[in-house]
Amino acid sequence: MKIGHGDNLEQLTMFCQLGYLPITYGIPPYGFFEHPPEIGSIPPHRTTAAHFFWRRTSGPEPNLPQGRKGLYDQDPKKVPASKRQSLKFFSRISARALLAKDLDDLIVERPILTLLQRAKCLKEFQIIDALNHPEYIWDALAGKHVGTIIHQ
Repeated sequence: MKIGHGDNLEQLTMFCQLGYLPITYGIPPYGFFEHPPEIGSIPPHRTTAAHFFWRRTSGPEPNLPQGRKGLYDQDPKKVPASKRQSLKFFSRISARALLAKDLDDLIVERPILTLLQRAKCLKEFQIIDALNHPEYIWDALAGKHVGTIIHQ
């Protein structure tokens, strides 16, 4: 079910409880929870932050669909094919350890890692490749480890 920024957003929890798989806009409705950026005009919380905020408050599904298997130490799309075997894949990593690595490229926005450390209900989330493997959505919902788990 498509959920917009209007009245349906407040009903997101109900739709999840009824078994609907919500599809939402990638860009969050900044007026609900966005802080002004410290530098520039682009808000620091974008698409993955919106997903995190909604998941934290509206349902049990702690999965972050992306177009990659999960998190690597470098962006696989920017590494020549001949050198991709040297990439380090993170199957499970803490938000604190990930921030300490200070990677040049992350699949999630850095503010989420700080928010996750302080979250009371959501203790971890999993990055899954739902673009190339839509079946991973159901696998992840069933509790299977099919990507990268980032935990408190």
